[in-house]
Amino acid sequence: MIKAEIESKVTSIPGHLTAAFINYVSSKRQIMSITTTRMLLCFVTLILLLQVSCKHKTDRESSRLYSEYLRMQGNIDLIQYRVNRIDTFVTGQVWNNYGTATLERNNNDSIFRFSFFGKRDDIDRENIYFENKHFQIYPETKIYRVENNYGIHVLGAPGGQMVVEDLLNPDTINSSIRIEDKDEMSFLIIERRVVESAVITKYLTISKSTFLPVEIRKTVADTVRILNSSSTFSFTDILVGDQVVRNDLKKLSLLAGYKEETPDTYKNADDLIGLAIPDLTLRTFSGKDIRLKSLGEKVVLLDFWELWCGPCLNSLPGINELSRKYRSSGFIAIGITSGKMEDVTEYLSVNEIEFEQVPGNSRLSGFFKVNSYPRYILIDKKGIIRHIWYGFSEELESKIKSLI
Repeated sequence: MIKAEIESKVTSIPGHLTAAFINYVSSKRQIMSITTTRMLLCFVTLILLLQVSCKHKTDRESSRLYSEYLRMQGNIDLIQYRVNRIDTFVTGQVWNNYGTATLERNNNDSIFRFSFFGKRDDIDRENIYFENKHFQIYPETKIYRVENNYGIHVLGAPGGQMVVEDLLNPDTINSSIRIEDKDEMSFLIIERRVVESAVITKYLTISKSTFLPVEIRKTVADTVRILNSSSTFSFTDILVGDQVVRNDLKKLSLLAGYKEETPDTYKNADDLIGLAIPDLTLRTFSGKDIRLKSLGEKVVLLDFWELWCGPCLNSLPGINELSRKYRSSGFIAIGITSGKMEDVTEYLSVNEIEFEQVPGNSRLSGFFKVNSYPRYILIDKKGIIRHIWYGFSEELESKIKSLI
């Protein structure tokens, strides 16, 4: 009877402790008084109540911290900061860059819903993105370019690399979220999301006093495509709202004293549509020569990609599948990358990417105006450029079929 009563009280205690306690009490049941047993039961009940109370208190505190963080993010319309960005790529290569950025909400923008200024410390170029226009500004020569072929790829520009979207637009869709106490000054938000075979995890270290990020680390782990990379952003000198004394986005007004590079001297890649490709001969990694002009009745897709580019690697299996599917119908895909031959061939072999690959060079990237990755250029059977994409698109297949 005593044992059953004790068992009913201690079911919430970890199993090994429960068993040990019950066995101890049972072994002493001949000499223990009812009063002593009741006292022990009260003690056990008190422990359980303390456990439940502590858990509820921790849960309430985590919920409060997260709610306050979201409230703070929702109230920020303007933020300026310095950042140290460290990228580790699948090849083991590491980039370590410093810079500054200013982000300002702008509902007229259709891509990010904010405008931004960004500059890397080591490059004499400033990037401003404002309402679907990307300005590349060269202060030393007082020249600027305007690019209207906007898209997510503008974050690949040197200044764009300093931009952290999570500061204005936390992306928690389809993510599991866990809150952990880190230390007296900060707490940790862990967001985990699964996209196909990749597990994307973000670790946000948040200040308990300002509820602003101290550090954001993003990891991508894909055991199927052998894609493992990480980006870490460490912030200092964060200013929000009225604290921002000099809004660098206002530098747009200074362009009146700069010279714009016109389409005569600088063209967007879209201007290539409708032009014939040059008479280029490409040598594949396997040593085979491909002369584009001599491909005859073939539709050609050029895929400019790099090993350090996550979206590029994610898209390779899709391009590979298109190559397999339409190869016998007069279609050929050609990958172009500047990566080291041994690194590229190893990655392609492990991931069973079979379409032709050639080393990139300045002549190729110069003619096709490639300054962001991935870039896809579709050429018809007459050697005319018909379509250009600045990232993988589902319409690739339909456009290929229409030209075959």
